[in-house]
Amino acid sequence: MKVDRLIARALARPDSASCQKAIECLKTLLESSPGDPVVLNNLGCVYLQSGMVAQAITALEEALNGEPGNSMILNNLGYALIVSGDFARARKRLVKAQRKSPEDVEILNNLGLLESHEGNCSKAIEYYRRSLDQLPENLDILNNLGCALKNEGRFSEALEIFARIAKARPRDVEALNNLGCTYLSLELAEEALDYLERAAQIARDDPAVIYNLAAVYMRLRRPVDARRAFMKYLELPGQKPREKEVRQCLDQLDK
Repeated sequence: MKVDRLIARALARPDSASCQKAIECLKTLLESSPGDPVVLNNLGCVYLQSGMVAQAITALEEALNGEPGNSMILNNLGYALIVSGDFARARKRLVKAQRKSPEDVEILNNLGLLESHEGNCSKAIEYYRRSLDQLPENLDILNNLGCALKNEGRFSEALEIFARIAKARPRDVEALNNLGCTYLSLELAEEALDYLERAAQIARDDPAVIYNLAAVYMRLRRPVDARRAFMKYLELPGQKPREKEVRQCLDQLDK
C-alpha cells in the first residue's frame, strides 16, 4: 500500500516533507474510518517524529480509546508523554504496557528512559540491560545505557559503550559528543577535545557539541578558541538552553 510506504519513510527518515505526506494520507484514511486505532496510532507516531508532540498525544489517546489494552499504543503514548515531560502519566501508560508484554524490548527501553529522566539511573540501567539481553547489538539502547552509566558516575563503563558505538558508526555525532563529555568528566580534556572537534566537523551547528567544545577549550586554557565557540553558540538560531551559562563564561573570559 502507498500509505504503508509513506509511513515507513516518515518514520525511518523524518524529514518534514515525508512526514507531511504521511500525515495527509493518514488523515484521509480517518475520514473514511473515523476512530480507527491502527490509523490513529500511526498518525501519532508520525506526529511525534515531526516534533508535534501535543498532536501525537491526542492521536495516541484516541487510538487507546479504541483499544484500551493494546500494549503497542500504550508504549507509544508513554514515550510521547516522556517527550512532553509528563512523567507521571507516562509511567501509568508504560507500567500498564509492561503488564501486557513483560519483556517487550521497546517498552523496557522506554521505562529506562523514564527512569533516566527522573534521575533513577540504577533502575534505568536495569531496564536497558534487560532490553539488551534480547537485542545486544542495538546501538540506540546501548547509547541509552551509556548515558545512564555516565550519569551514575560509572565513566569507564560508559566510555566502553560509547567507543563501541563510535566504532560501528564513526560519524555518529551523539556518540562522539558523549565520548567527549565523558572524558571531560574524567578531567581528560585532551582526549575530550579530539572527539568533540570531530563531532563539530560533522555537525557544525549542533548547540550541545559547540557548548561542550567551548567548555573543553576553557579547561585547556585556550581563551580565544573558547570565546569563538561560545559566540557561535549564541549566534545559533532557535532556543539556547545554556545561554545564561555561556554569557557567564564570556564574562569570565573578559576579566
